[in-house]
Amino acid sequence: MKAVGRNIIIRKLKEGTTTTKGGLLLAETQREDIRYTEAMPNATSGMMSVRPHLAGSASGIGGTINTAGGALIATGTSAILVPGTGTLPLLFIMLTSTLMSIVTITYVIKRSNDLNFAN
Repeated sequence: MKAVGRNIIIRKLKEGTTTTKGGLLLAETQREDIRYTEAMPNATSGMMSVRPHLAGSASGIGGTINTAGGALIATGTSAILVPGTGTLPLLFIMLTSTLMSIVTITYVIKRSNDLNFAN
């Protein structure tokens, strides 16, 4: 939308959807947004695709886990990092967070393979 004098010019958007390699459906406006090229939307899409009739609940729970996890990490970090502690505690927190992420994704991949093997 663009204002020219006292007139508003509205540009028509062509809304075509495409599917990413991970199966995520993206509208044209979403493909332009850099946030949709990262892993988070794929995780949300995968979370909601397990039981599509519960997609709203899955989205709410996923958002809650994301927000609560960030709040817990921020609270723990602020309790550990006080003036004068240096950089080593921050590096330890970052390493711990990374290792926990690797353990979690390894578990998810193993669980997914087990479920695919059972079917």
